[in-house]
Amino acid sequence: MNTTNKILELADSKLKESECLYKNGFYDSAYYLAGYSVELLIKARICKTLKIENFYDFGNRDKFVGEDNITKPYKVHNFEQLFVLSGIYNEFIKQLDNKDFSKYWMFLKEWKEDVRYASGKQAEEVNKFIICVKNFTIWMQQYL
Repeated sequence: MNTTNKILELADSKLKESECLYKNGFYDSAYYLAGYSVELLIKARICKTLKIENFYDFGNRDKFVGEDNITKPYKVHNFEQLFVLSGIYNEFIKQLDNKDFSKYWMFLKEWKEDVRYASGKQAEEVNKFIICVKNFTIWMQQYL
């Protein structure tokens, strides 16, 4: 899963898996996986910005003392923090002026990786979330 293309493939796969789970009534898991699709898209953009092919190997690790401190900011699940690292934060902020984008972003930004421990998502909410992820994916394509 390290190369940019593999990260993009994984993002697509997570979204498709999410849709399958949704269609079969597994709403909590569908929501959880769809959120990872968003995270992976932003991380793929980070690879492009940093001109690294392997997201999880920032150069020769033997050269870095305290490598975890260098790469730790990239190993998060916070979408807005990842946007800052992606190099397209300003474009993202400008896009928030678009009513449609802003509407689905407000819904997407509620996702947190610890939802894996939660339950109780309803079909309508998850369906809306998946639609928002698809819209976000379309917007992100121009930066990938």
